[in-house]
Amino acid sequence: MDRRGLLALTVAALGAAATLTVGSRSNAQQADADGVRSTIDRFHAALGTLDVRNVDEFWVHDGEVVTINPRDKTFAVGWDAVRQSYQATFGFWSELAVAQKDAAHIRVNGAVAWVDGVTVASGKLKSGQVVTDVQNFETCVLEKRDGRWLLVSRSVWRVPQ
Repeated sequence: MDRRGLLALTVAALGAAATLTVGSRSNAQQADADGVRSTIDRFHAALGTLDVRNVDEFWVHDGEVVTINPRDKTFAVGWDAVRQSYQATFGFWSELAVAQKDAAHIRVNGAVAWVDGVTVASGKLKSGQVVTDVQNFETCVLEKRDGRWLLVSRSVWRVPQ
């Protein structure tokens, strides 16, 4: 094979390798985004059980996690405070359903992901009042630990009427 042929073959091989690398990176990123989406969907379903033990599995349990729910007056910092915030929220509802309104915006960067979107909450308060289609902005930050996506921060606030 002459020099030109060898050069063309080398360039073609390098191009194919680069394409495969980019393709596999995209597949891995898509798999992570799918994993994050699944975690958030399952977390929303867990909220509907009104049982804080079902929420536990979605959170990192350390002193750095943070949440603020729509009725909260301040951020809850640290796992104990976050857990108490959910217990207070669940004490307000007798029925609750939370679902993503539209496709959430998911961004993954290595072992960190963030999710922004609008959720819809419906249910019944302990007072008996029925609540339907309350729209909230939600931002979640997750870390991938031991192959699982776990929440480290979640902020939810009502969409202005």
